[in-house]
Amino acid sequence: MAENKFYTQGEYKKFMEDQAYWEVQLEEKERVYQALLAAQDVSDAEKAAAGAAHDEEVRQIREKLKHLADKMAKRPVEPYQGPESGDAKLISESQLLSKMKELAQKKLDLEKNKKDISSARAYGDLSENSEYTEAKEEQTKLNNQIAALEAEITRAALIVGEAVDYSKVSIGAYVRGRNETKGKAFAYHIVGSYETNPLSQDTYRPISDESPIGAALLGHGAGETVTVVMADGTTKMNLVIDSVSHDAPQDA
Repeated sequence: MAENKFYTQGEYKKFMEDQAYWEVQLEEKERVYQALLAAQDVSDAEKAAAGAAHDEEVRQIREKLKHLADKMAKRPVEPYQGPESGDAKLISESQLLSKMKELAQKKLDLEKNKKDISSARAYGDLSENSEYTEAKEEQTKLNNQIAALEAEITRAALIVGEAVDYSKVSIGAYVRGRNETKGKAFAYHIVGSYETNPLSQDTYRPISDESPIGAALLGHGAGETVTVVMADGTTKMNLVIDSVSHDAPQDA
């Protein structure tokens, strides 16, 4: 049977989950090692031994990550074929990896939390045990965050290179232009609905591809004027696009 020339979205997302897991493990091992080096009650001999073990663990993880990267590069990912509207949320690979790393970190935090709960139980009466109460509250918080992230990742649909016209606005694009209606310049970073942040102080303000402005800009390029109908259904703005970039500009 001929090998499929594409990875399915599900296959590629599984590779990305493994990548996120190992990247978080690598970061965690570095944090632990740096904390050990800073410790005052650990001898130089112990630090040297830990350093050798740390270097070997890091080497093994980097080998795993390289093997994954080689495997992921073998074939392109099939474009998302589902409906434009519905439960799926389009997202860039970098944004999805960030979500997956956040999930992997939360799961690691949950494992640490379980140890905290076990240690707190040893203190005795749980009704007056503040350490136990705090650890259980943290466990509930982590479980809720993990469930929310898992739901987002399940619904995520990757935007892949073959589906992107880099001269046009799509998710991940940095867009500069002028709001003719308000007489002001704008700079937006078009992101998936999971990544929007109204409080961001970034030069390129992140806005969702599902927002009125983001949705109106999609598919348009430099030199075009786009009319945006705001959420109230009556307010309109004319936006003139000056530039579109899919690489982060130096001032981003």
